[in-house]
Amino acid sequence: MCVPMLGMVAGLAGWMVSAMGAMSQSKAEADAARRAAITAKINAQQDRYVGAQKQEDIGGATDKKVGGAVAGFGKNGVDAGYGSAASLIFETEFAGQSDKDRTYIAAESSAVGNENKARDLEAQAASKRKAGPLSFLAALGSGIGGTFKSGASSGLMLNETA
Repeated sequence: MCVPMLGMVAGLAGWMVSAMGAMSQSKAEADAARRAAITAKINAQQDRYVGAQKQEDIGGATDKKVGGAVAGFGKNGVDAGYGSAASLIFETEFAGQSDKDRTYIAAESSAVGNENKARDLEAQAASKRKAGPLSFLAALGSGIGGTFKSGASSGLMLNETA
């Protein structure tokens, strides 16, 4: 009678270790999702920074083109404020602004995508943290039930006298 009882105790201990492992795994998954969310937030900030830097670069290049055109017109005695000279300058500035707008939209879209990803990962982390104790109880309950079922099928009863 001692050997089957020892087997049940060992089975319960094994299921306890399994239950602790399930809870630990849920915690590890929650921590990983939290770290990934932090990375996604950093990526969103970086997308905005890079987009702003590109906009500044485009603005500088546009100003350089316009300045060169105005200087060229002035050198040749053409008034840059009228006629085709003014139209050329306006078109250059407009094209530069359009490039800056497209750059802003691309950077902001990427940043918003990363922020959405971060929110999703934070929700996953919260869900995993909540699931940890439940997975522990489920594994433990399954183990207890299986251990007592196998003990009962082997003819072992707790109130049995030999």
